[in-house]
Amino acid sequence: MHVLPISAQKNYRVPYLKPHSFSDAELTQHMIDFYWQWKEHYLKKSRNGRQYYVLVDKGKKTVSEAIGYGMLISVFMAPYDSLARKYFDGLYAWYRSHPSKHNPVLMEWKQVYFPLSVQRFPSASDGDMDVAFALLLAANVWPAKASYYLREARKLLKEIFRDDVNHRLHIIKLGDWCKAVQPLYFNAMRTSDIMPDHFRVFGHFTGNAGWYDIMGNSYRILQQIQRDFAPQTGLFPDFILEKQGKFRPAYPYWLEGKYDGLFYFNACRVPWRIGVDYLLSGDPRDKEILKPFIRWLSKLDEKNYSNGYTLDGKPLTSSIDAVFLSGFCIAAMTSPENPDLIDKLYRKLIEQKINHNDYYGNTLKMLTLIVISGIYRMPALP
Repeated sequence: MHVLPISAQKNYRVPYLKPHSFSDAELTQHMIDFYWQWKEHYLKKSRNGRQYYVLVDKGKKTVSEAIGYGMLISVFMAPYDSLARKYFDGLYAWYRSHPSKHNPVLMEWKQVYFPLSVQRFPSASDGDMDVAFALLLAANVWPAKASYYLREARKLLKEIFRDDVNHRLHIIKLGDWCKAVQPLYFNAMRTSDIMPDHFRVFGHFTGNAGWYDIMGNSYRILQQIQRDFAPQTGLFPDFILEKQGKFRPAYPYWLEGKYDGLFYFNACRVPWRIGVDYLLSGDPRDKEILKPFIRWLSKLDEKNYSNGYTLDGKPLTSSIDAVFLSGFCIAAMTSPENPDLIDKLYRKLIEQKINHNDYYGNTLKMLTLIVISGIYRMPALP
């Protein structure tokens, strides 16, 4: 058993629920045990031995999203793993050594095994933002290198704001490849790129009020989508399109597949991102967005737990993976009115065994266990 017991810091600013069937020590143990499994399955060393990457599936070696998640996990697990900084620095070295085709400071969104070619890819905004957030956290965790991590974060955030942001709409773009000459993609957003905790930290650290504009506009867009397209469920689509100042769900096959306008494998992270920010900041806008979603979730029969839903709540599948359960768990933490919901969801989450073929679900599960254990936090900034 890999245990280095430390007491959870008081990082959360609002009353929240933990699974009541388990003690704090047991929740911490779940997190630690799963971390060692996650690390064995997914954290891989590069051929030169100086870099690390998080192994994904479906023909890709890794993606920038996975590097960001890996860096966050390494920061938060530092009290439990003496090699955490080695992994963190190795992951960031991988990020830097695979630049986007459009901006050499950002990372190309994927690396593939085959075919071996010189093809370069553009960035994906979510990976870039998680890496910047992780660098700011690392400055707290490893103060001997704080000046380096802060310098790198400042450089990265300047380029994220320049190339991953639509400055007309004050929204996060899909990546640096979305240009104004292609309004179909330029005036669109991935809902899981809405990360209020990141935006408020980035605004404070850089002094750039534009990050607060993005945060405020993101809240307004989510509320408009809920009001106009999902008033009974509070669900969100994977992608949102803008036309003449109004926002609507993407249509089928807009970018990734037939469920682009439904609550699917991107949007399932929205309750996770909004819930985490509510725990950390107590922002009432988070609570307002989560309220209809939690109301729907608390009434959802377990037989209708699904990998995806229409915006009016019809299940798309007959099974549910860890990535959907993770978002459900974090949302349930914020709802003291439903004390049994988090317990039921958490039990279902930890029952799912780790496997080689679900990097996404297992990695979000790892981050969710970190949040539930109480050690997730905001960076303390200079």
